[in-house]
Amino acid sequence: NGVGAAATYKLNNNQELEDFYKIEHITQYIMEEFVNGLIISYDGIANSQHEVLFETSHVFPNSIMDVVNKNSDMHYYSLRKIPDELVKLGRSVVKQFPVNARFFHCEFFQLLEDRPGLGNKGDFIVLEVNMRPPGGYSPDMMNWANDIDVYDIYGDMVVCDHSNYYTDRPYHCVYCGRRDGKNYYYNDDALVAMYGNHIMMNERMPDILSGAMGNYTYTARFETLEEVNEFIEKVLQEA
Repeated sequence: NGVGAAATYKLNNNQELEDFYKIEHITQYIMEEFVNGLIISYDGIANSQHEVLFETSHVFPNSIMDVVNKNSDMHYYSLRKIPDELVKLGRSVVKQFPVNARFFHCEFFQLLEDRPGLGNKGDFIVLEVNMRPPGGYSPDMMNWANDIDVYDIYGDMVVCDHSNYYTDRPYHCVYCGRRDGKNYYYNDDALVAMYGNHIMMNERMPDILSGAMGNYTYTARFETLEEVNEFIEKVLQEA
């Protein structure tokens, strides 16, 4: 059904396609041509006039489908600087879709190769529009990355249809989800000792969300992407 990539698959060849049809599925499936792209979101809050009051963006280097189907580690992070083209496209989507007076979560592919009929490598392609906040702890990540409270902004939107706040996007916020049964190089004490106040939260993920998000989670914030990538490497490094 697509939620958290539940029962979502990639068919790589004709044999896998034939095998798929041999299964007695309990529901209908939609098949789409596979697109090789990096998922980048455009998230925020819009007022009743489809005007964006707050906007941010998250990068998902590993696909949720692969995380779920391969039981692999999960990580994603927010950007301090949203690409100009993504801002332009995201705001146009908010204008055209019924995402007014609410949180929104839009997903785009950034093409990793030229794709005739879609675009060239690096182009943004609209993937989906959700009339809700992004899932998991993403709203908390918005707060930590910007030193704000998005629920205050939402409340201002409901009452006043606008919000006055300030953020210079001081941090990237990064989420890492570990899997039960894996032997990781650094234990919890070592990670806390290394990263101290950079870690905003570390706790066990509720089982209902663990398929897509991992079993034990670390959320941290840093000023540079170099620090973000180092943190991801350390948290998910296996022994």
